[in-house]
Amino acid sequence: MRTTFFIRVTFTIISMSVIFISCSNTSNSKVSNQSEEGVQLNWKVSENDTLVYRTVINQIEDSSQDILNGIDSVNSKNDNFSREFYEKIKGLYNDTNLTTTLTNSKNFDNVLNIETIAGSRKNDSIKNSSQPTPLIAGTVLRGSIYKTGSLHSFWLKRTQKNVVSLFFELPEKHLEKGDSWSLNNVNFLNNSQDFICRKAEKKNHITLNEIIEKEGRSVAIIEYDLLEFVSGESSSTSLFSTKEEGTKTEMTFVFKAQAEFSIDEGKWISYNGIMSLKSSGMINLNQKQKFALIEQD
Repeated sequence: MRTTFFIRVTFTIISMSVIFISCSNTSNSKVSNQSEEGVQLNWKVSENDTLVYRTVINQIEDSSQDILNGIDSVNSKNDNFSREFYEKIKGLYNDTNLTTTLTNSKNFDNVLNIETIAGSRKNDSIKNSSQPTPLIAGTVLRGSIYKTGSLHSFWLKRTQKNVVSLFFELPEKHLEKGDSWSLNNVNFLNNSQDFICRKAEKKNHITLNEIIEKEGRSVAIIEYDLLEFVSGESSSTSLFSTKEEGTKTEMTFVFKAQAEFSIDEGKWISYNGIMSLKSSGMINLNQKQKFALIEQD
C-alpha cells in the first residue's frame, strides 16, 4: 500500500517536533570574534566541556479534530488503529523531556557531536498515575557540526539534517549588522509522486539584526524567517479520505524565531520560535507550536 497523505503529514509533524531542541552551554571562553571586518559566529566548547540544551514545546493551536473526523468517515478495519495512532502522536511530547548535548568529536578535528535524548518529564508525584507513558525514549537525534558552523554530518536523513541545520548551523563568514544568510540543509514539506505541484514558494532568510553589549558580553541578535508553501492536486485517494482524485491540496510551513548568540562565549543565550503547519485538501490541519530554548547549568 502506498504511503498516504495523512502519514506523510503526520511524520512531518513528528520530525519537526523532535527538532525543537533547547539551546545553552557552559563554555567559559572569552576570546572575542570581533574585528574590523565584523563578527563571526563560532561554536566554542572546551576540550572537556559539554554544552547542554533543554527544550520546551507548548502547543498553541491544533485543529486535529478535522483529521479525526476524516479518519472516522472511512469504513476500514484500520479505523481504530488510525485514530489511536493519531491520538498518541498528538500527545507525543506532552510528557517528554528532550535534552541535547554538544561535545568535541574524538574522530574529527574541529567538529562537535550533537545528541538529543528523550525521556519522561513526569515527577515522582505522578509516576504511578493513569497518565500515558511517552512513546519515545533514548536517542532521537545524532549528528555533528563544524565549530565554524557548517553541517558536518552530511549522511543524515532529511529530517535529521533539518534539526541540526535549523538550530546549530551558523554562517561561515564575517557579519555586520543587517547581514543575512540562508540555511542550505533544511526542507520540511514532503510529498510523493501522488502530488502534482502547481505553485510553490520558499523563503529561507536569517538576519543579524543587532550587535549589543549584554551583561559584559557581545551578543548577536538574530532573526529567523522560513517559509515553505506548495499548492496543487493530490492524484490518488488516501486510506484516511474518501475524496476523489485531483483534490486540491495546499501545505504551508512557517518558522519564525528570535535568538541571542554570545559572540565571545560561542553559545546561544536564548532561542524562541513559533512553528506552524497548515494543510488543506485531503487532510485539514492547522498546528502551531511555541518552542523555547533554555540554557542549562
